[in-house]
Order: sequence, then C-alpha cells, then structure tokens
Amino acid sequence: MASAHEAHATYREAPPRIKRVALAIFLCGIVASLVVTMLGVGLLLGLRGVEMVFFGGAGNGFDDNAPSFFRGAMFAGLAGAFNWFFGYLTIPAAWLALGLSVGRFPGRRVVHRGAYLSWAAGLGALLVAGPTVLGVTGFAPDSERDASVLAGAALTSLGIGGLAGSACAGLFLLIVRPARQVAAIDLDVFSDRTVAEA
Repeated sequence: MASAHEAHATYREAPPRIKRVALAIFLCGIVASLVVTMLGVGLLLGLRGVEMVFFGGAGNGFDDNAPSFFRGAMFAGLAGAFNWFFGYLTIPAAWLALGLSVGRFPGRRVVHRGAYLSWAAGLGALLVAGPTVLGVTGFAPDSERDASVLAGAALTSLGIGGLAGSACAGLFLLIVRPARQVAAIDLDVFSDRTVAEA
C-alpha cells in the first residue's frame, strides 16, 4: 500500500488548476465588443469633424472631396460602431479566440505580460479587420472598392482591434494574475517535495 507522501506526490503530477480563467475570458469577450464599439464611435465622430473642416464635405464620409484612404477609415469606424449590435456573433468569437490562445497560457506557465498583450492584440486585430474588409468588399458601392479604400479600412480596423485586444489582455492579467498563481503553485509543489523527502 502506497504511503501518504507517495499518494500526495502522485496527485501533484496532475497539471495545476489556474483559477478565474473562465471568468476572465467571459468578461474579456464582452469588454472587447464594448471597446471596439466605443473606439468605432469615437473614430467615426472624429473623422466626420475632420472631413467637414478640411475637405468641405457633409460629414457622411462618402463625399468625393475626401481621399479614398480617408473613406476607408470611415468605413472601419462605421463597422466598429455597429460591433455591439452584432454581439451575438462577435462576443462568442472573442470567447473562442481567447479560450484557445491566451486562456491556455497560464496552464502552460506563460507568465510574461508581453506574450499576453501581443497575442490578444493580434487576435483582436484579425477579428475586427477580417469582417470589416469583407464588409467593404461585399457591401460598399462599386466606386468605393478601390485599393486605397480597402487599405484605409484594413489599417484602421487593425488598429481598432489591436487596441481592443490589448485592453482585453490587461483585463485578463488583472483578473487571473498568472505570474502570482504559477509562482504559488511552484512554491507549493516545492514545499510538498521537501516534506516528502524529509
């Protein structure tokens, strides 16, 4: 029959459970959609003001006086502003992306903030830019589908998604605190091994 120390050591071989990861992913998905919406609304309002002041347009973003790249940026702002209305699609997509990437980092003992920030920012950029560019190519008038419009929409939406992803990574780190949890698990395992060997 195995001793108590051997049973405890066998139990400790199981991968450690990191707490609050599911809560962090749940909240980050909702926050991501809200941040994209707020950034889109703010960008849209700002660009409308710039258009009226500098290009003499009506502020609707589609005047011929505005450069093509500028109109693409307006499309990205418009898409971001409507992000919350498509939350039934965007929030589960964020949950899935975070759960398969950043959500698995603490269990793999990844504790560097840079890894969380870069992965979340990259995923956010792709999740926002992909639908935005598809929307411009699929729903914009034929006159608005040139390369400069697409470049403006793509680069602006990449920026919006990257900022939203960075905000999510910060929230995830604040809730989960992977460095502290991994350090506590390692200390606990080391202490148990010391007791078992003594």
